[in-house]
Amino acid sequence: MSTTAVLIIGITVIWLAQRALTVRQALRFRRDLLALRTYGKLSVGMSRKVGRRVYAGLTFDDAPAADRVVTAARTLRGATVFATAKPENRLVGCRAIDLAEGRTPAGLPAMVATAAIQSAEFALGRKPTPESKVQAKAKAAVASRREPVRAA
Repeated sequence: MSTTAVLIIGITVIWLAQRALTVRQALRFRRDLLALRTYGKLSVGMSRKVGRRVYAGLTFDDAPAADRVVTAARTLRGATVFATAKPENRLVGCRAIDLAEGRTPAGLPAMVATAAIQSAEFALGRKPTPESKVQAKAKAAVASRREPVRAA
């Protein structure tokens, strides 16, 4: 086997291993988030910088929107696929409306704060979720297909 073929096979194996570890990390974080649902309504926000992402999963109580409070929080941040979700206790007890307006606890890393703000905006309905965007497009498509009713 030529050196080029060995190099290509080696790179492919390393790439596939990295993809498998990424999927494993995503499934583990999803399992952690599903466990949070026992604390209330779950909302997940994301912050992104060049090559880095931070996810914040927050659960809110069932109070009216103006009074919602964070009941549990987990963040996923780290430079490798070996990063795991960690509790973020500084966010527990914060009001959703305060987070959505950018008032985060002191000492919270900037990317975690941005992800928490986005999560609170989703929970309060201030920012459309991907799911609501799909539903809006579907309704618009159905409405455009309807023909006007003509009087006889």
